Amino acid sequence: MACCPLPSLFTSVVSVKMLFAFLFLFASAAVVNGQKSDLEFEMGPEKQTHMHFFFHHIVSGPNPTSIKIPTTLSTNTTTSSFGGLLIIDDALTVSSDSTSKPVGRAEGLWASASMEVPASLTTINLRFTDGDFKDSTLAIFGRSSVAEKEWELPVVGGTGKLRWAQGYASAKLDNYDSVTGNSVVEYDVHVTHGSNSHIANSGSGSSPGSIGPASSGSGSTLVKLGFLCGFVIMLLIFG
Repeated sequence: MACCPLPSLFTSVVSVKMLFAFLFLFASAAVVNGQKSDLEFEMGPEKQTHMHFFFHHIVSGPNPTSIKIPTTLSTNTTTSSFGGLLIIDDALTVSSDSTSKPVGRAEGLWASASMEVPASLTTINLRFTDGDFKDSTLAIFGRSSVAEKEWELPVVGGTGKLRWAQGYASAKLDNYDSVTGNSVVEYDVHVTHGSNSHIANSGSGSSPGSIGPASSGSGSTLVKLGFLCGFVIMLLIFG
């Protein structure tokens, strides 16, 4: 009596299952790749922008735009005001005259972080209210050394028409009133940012010119292909 070739049959079954497993992995990879494609963003060609404005730091009078947070006694005894904290909402204007055309606000804080010289950790959002970049912002984070004639601060990001922004802000003291403590600082900001500048609402990334999810045509095709392969595999295994 001829013996049934069990080893050969077993090998064939294993090979078929391995083939199914391979196809399933391929389908899964297609789905994952499709999902990743849907999450891509379009920056567009880079643009370089130069901005020039004046920063009005008002600490006295009926409407101060800079408020000093209460500190410890040791802060008041140091020459650098180490540990001091100011919360600001200062006006940005086109000239050093406080009555000149406003272009935005500087909202943030100054924290005195040096024990040796007057210097602060500066975190500011420049919120523009007029001009080409109305309703857009720039984020500044760095060291302000007011003891120097001029200092630089990094621009670490932006929103609206200034998305993907990076660059630097050059600041220098324009005027200081020793009686009131008020000051005016001149700013020159140089940034590189994306050119897809349309400000779109959340979920409208597919709008022309917006910086949002890229067109998901290729991603959707891969997703459909992945699900189709998975469905066929399930039919072959359980059918």
